[in-house]
Amino acid sequence: MKALKKQQIAVILVLSVILSTFAAVIPVSAATLSAQQYLEKMGIAVRNLKSYDFTQTTDQKMTMEGQIIQNKTLVKQSVYNSPLKVKSVTDTTTALAGMSSKNQAVAYLTKDADGLLWEYISSNGSGYQKTGILNYTNQIKGMNISMYSDAKIVKKKIKVNRINTVQISAQVKGSDVVKFLDQMGMSKEINAAAAVDYNTLPAIKVTCWIDKKTCRPVRTTADMKAFMNGYMSALYQKLGQDLKLVYSQAKATVTYKNFNKAATSVSYTHLRAHETA
Repeated sequence: MKALKKQQIAVILVLSVILSTFAAVIPVSAATLSAQQYLEKMGIAVRNLKSYDFTQTTDQKMTMEGQIIQNKTLVKQSVYNSPLKVKSVTDTTTALAGMSSKNQAVAYLTKDADGLLWEYISSNGSGYQKTGILNYTNQIKGMNISMYSDAKIVKKKIKVNRINTVQISAQVKGSDVVKFLDQMGMSKEINAAAAVDYNTLPAIKVTCWIDKKTCRPVRTTADMKAFMNGYMSALYQKLGQDLKLVYSQAKATVTYKNFNKAATSVSYTHLRAHETA
């Protein structure tokens, strides 16, 4: 039972970190025409940027058998569009059973002469591990992912960070989640414990605030509480277990800034020298 619990906790953390990327994804289609126009203009605006920064915070709180698990992830990322270069620093804090653990990962993304995308990751100051990433370029650049549905304009004018924005709500259905995980090559890892029917799960709720003047993103959020509760309930049923895990919070928030003036320069010259086997 202890081994099973550890495996389930691993699945929880991996799934929640992967799903937090939905907050940073910029869609290119939506159900409502007026919302669609804003979203498409936002996609074009981001695609035309030379560089930008974003900060993403993901907060999760859950209870399992009377124990509270808290996980907070802070990601600071600089993105250069052409040529594609990305640096990401991720700080993760997990609290469980009165104990707290912290981890920092530094990741670089680069595309080689053949158009293949490679990721270099260093965890807690270790050497960099090199991994090939398939079908991920569009996700990093925030383009060409038509997974948002039921888009609606919530407010035509609202100030965020002293910027006049339009607020748009949308959702990501379970069927689109599994498509995204397939694109990321994560389906097998996520479903290592048991295969779950994503079509039966609640949708992820997404909100975007778009600069009315430039159509650049200002802030996005993804509320995953209902989805995560549905996923874990389905997972336990598949495993034939009676354990109860309930999310009271699962939300990611992304704030964009430094358009065309990313604060962190991205260089890969040191990566090969510190690459591990």
